[in-house]
Amino acid sequence: MTDSEIKELASRLVGFLEETAKRQDKGAMADIRSAASKTAEYRSWKHLAQFGGIDTSYADIVRAVAWLYSVCPRNDSHAGNFGSIVRKIERARNKDNDGNDMRIRKLLACDRGDIAANVMKFGGYLKNTDIRIDFTNLFIDMFFWSDGVKMRWAEAYYNSANSGGKE
Repeated sequence: MTDSEIKELASRLVGFLEETAKRQDKGAMADIRSAASKTAEYRSWKHLAQFGGIDTSYADIVRAVAWLYSVCPRNDSHAGNFGSIVRKIERARNKDNDGNDMRIRKLLACDRGDIAANVMKFGGYLKNTDIRIDFTNLFIDMFFWSDGVKMRWAEAYYNSANSGGKE
């Protein structure tokens, strides 16, 4: 797939998720939340198949982004990359001054096969916050997971940590 095809796929997926949430289709959102469970993920397939969410090399990314949206449906194309989201989570958890960067270090240590599962671990932290996520950008970053993406996430995390609360 070309870069533009990946961006289009990410946009279509996020558009579908936003429309599903807008319709308040609780059944579909519940099905999508099942994407996090190996024993129940089949329930999400009818919704995610059109985006390659069953048996493609990137199905884990489709399922992770869809699941994260289903627990935190606050999309914002200006939210920054996921490194800045992790920093916002730390601030929301009142962990800003403790120097604990364990979560971002674990995320940055992931290889391509682990990134989707590790991003999903942040769902519980995001559920009860007003933190917004750029889901299209998150999809693209996970699809092209590399040292370059890791560096951008680290820079966003550490620069916002050192900015005195300004982002």
